[in-house]
Amino acid sequence: TVSKELCEQIDIAEKMGIPRWNIIIDPGIGFAKKAPESLKLLQDLPRLQKLCGDFPVLSGPSRKSFIEYAFSQRFDASDSDSHKDLHPRV
Repeated sequence: TVSKELCEQIDIAEKMGIPRWNIIIDPGIGFAKKAPESLKLLQDLPRLQKLCGDFPVLSGPSRKSFIEYAFSQRFDASDSDSHKDLHPRV
């Protein structure tokens, strides 16, 4: 699982002397995952973060197919008010 792999890599990094404050986890959205799997992973980020030791998370969902899939699941193009649910976050 992604959480197991991330936790293992964190353990290796810490054993190599990398300070915790220099570790950021990236779940790899889109890499070796289909769009529904990536979407589920994004939904589970808070849980994943807790499982791996509360490290900051960096996620770059840049694959166009994933972004298209994610928006098609949340927004209905026929709903003229659907854009009101869109809240960009940095």
